[in-house]
Amino acid sequence: MSKPKPRPAHSPTTGVYKPDAIKDIAESLNITISDTVSSSLASDVEYRIQQVIQEAARFMRHGRRTTMTTSDIDNALRVLNIEPLYGHTPHNPTTFRRALPFPQSQNAGPVYFVEDEEIDFDRVIREEKITLPKGVTWTAHWLAVEGVQPLIPENPPAIPREVVPETGAVAAPDGVGLPNLAKNEQANLNGTLMLNTPAAANSKLTQQQQQQLVKQVLSRELQLYYARLTGSLLPPTNDFAKRTAALASLRSDAGLQALLPYLVRWVAEGVVSALKDGAQSETDGKSLEVLMDVVGALLENKTLFVEPYVRALHLLA
Repeated sequence: MSKPKPRPAHSPTTGVYKPDAIKDIAESLNITISDTVSSSLASDVEYRIQQVIQEAARFMRHGRRTTMTTSDIDNALRVLNIEPLYGHTPHNPTTFRRALPFPQSQNAGPVYFVEDEEIDFDRVIREEKITLPKGVTWTAHWLAVEGVQPLIPENPPAIPREVVPETGAVAAPDGVGLPNLAKNEQANLNGTLMLNTPAAANSKLTQQQQQQLVKQVLSRELQLYYARLTGSLLPPTNDFAKRTAALASLRSDAGLQALLPYLVRWVAEGVVSALKDGAQSETDGKSLEVLMDVVGALLENKTLFVEPYVRALHLLA
């Protein structure tokens, strides 16, 4: 019986990525691995690198280029479902320095390392300190409380008390001032906004107290809106379309907060004038119906802050 021939011992195949590199990386992490494991890992790393380069070469050829770029590598990693490389390009290129050969291993190849920059502590101490900016933060503040802006740094400064209001401005009981209108529009406001105003023969003390009230001057647009609104609601106006449009505006308009005290006062005066004689005519009945519709429209407007006037509106209703 013939003896089997001994098989020749296969020398370990070595590729471009050496097993010694795997061992160096493992030793830097305080891990000890055998030669077989390091050889297997080296071959696997080499295969993965070749796979990435092949995919990147496809993108290079598709772009009709002869030079492979970093974008090709990023696209190849994305196709292979591998996490992309993070970082940024430094302003100064990295410099490598060749290490001295080791006397123990003369056959070892040259070793290069990144040269560290020498830092002068005296220069660092003398440099001006750069303070980092604060991060983005969010804060909340009261823009207005019941139509009055509070005196906080976030809001614009209030009008100084030394500033005298416009001549003929009317001060309402809640401290709201209304400037004069034109002659053809002043007649619509007389008898509605002049209620409870001081007479011309009041003492100086009463006038000084009224000047200290917080005054809010209505814009020209709000004055025209008020005049046309009140003129299109009550009789003798019989235009149903204008009345419907005015009530719809009261239900949905979000800019009526400044006019709210005047509208409440106007409704109160209209109810009092309609009921003061005792015997109501047909015109008084229609006026009361329109005024109740106005109260309902104001209550339906969700953008108005009507809490301070709820009691007055409840008594009217």
